[in-house]
Amino acid sequence: MCTTASGTATWRIADGIKKYISSKGYTCTTATETQDPASLLTSEIGANRPVIINMTKHYYYGNHSALVVGYVRYKYSNSSSTYYRIADGISSGCNRYVHSSIGMNGDFTITTVKIK
Repeated sequence: MCTTASGTATWRIADGIKKYISSKGYTCTTATETQDPASLLTSEIGANRPVIINMTKHYYYGNHSALVVGYVRYKYSNSSSTYYRIADGISSGCNRYVHSSIGMNGDFTITTVKIK
């Protein structure tokens, strides 16, 4: 995956996952999505497929990737907000939530994995 002291480039994550899964005797398809990732993210989670979220310039995480394992949607009278439950690799367990726009000074992409 070519991880260096400064981390792994977002575009290398999908290839690294594919190589790891292949080393365990499975095949998969991977993709890194930038077009409307929030919609695809909730769709993949709804299909019971965890997704990797790659955050850029997040107020807390900076440039960091985390595993999304669920989400919660709050509905208001005129709008709604979605928060993604993540395993961030920093805290133990899956007890943190991020919003797709709150705290994102940059943007985010997602990496999807489908095992065949």
